[in-house]
Amino acid sequence: MNVELVNPFITSILQVLDTYAKTSAQRGKPFLKTDDAVPGDITGLVDIHGTAVHGSLAYHFSREAMLTIASRALDTPTAEINDAVRNVFSEITRNASGDAQKSLVERGFQVTVSPHLPADGGAPPDPEISGPTVIVPFQTGDDAASFFLEFCLNETSPKV
Repeated sequence: MNVELVNPFITSILQVLDTYAKTSAQRGKPFLKTDDAVPGDITGLVDIHGTAVHGSLAYHFSREAMLTIASRALDTPTAEINDAVRNVFSEITRNASGDAQKSLVERGFQVTVSPHLPADGGAPPDPEISGPTVIVPFQTGDDAASFFLEFCLNETSPKV
């Protein structure tokens, strides 16, 4: 998988979490997904299409990570995944996806990034996208809650 396509999403989610929710995270070692398990309790799917790539990204957050992030973003304790938490999640994933798209375009990729509404209980990436799926795990700074970026990208041609 081309790191030029993946790294903008990693950089963007870390920056958005830091800015929006005062949350730092450490990236773990990426690994190839070998089963159909969904590694999170709330998921946001993103279509990624362009001249150089066709694929999907799933933002998967554990319940603990999302509640910590939402509590910080809202500046109030949050104990359950509710509409306010889903709104924070949507805002974070939309901002991170938009920033990543901007970065990709600045690097010469013609690409459109389209986030979908979040799904509780996790959701798998687009079943119409096939190919190797790479998961990049993250741990939030002080509470070690987890979230994951799941990429299934098919390169179609070189960048412009």
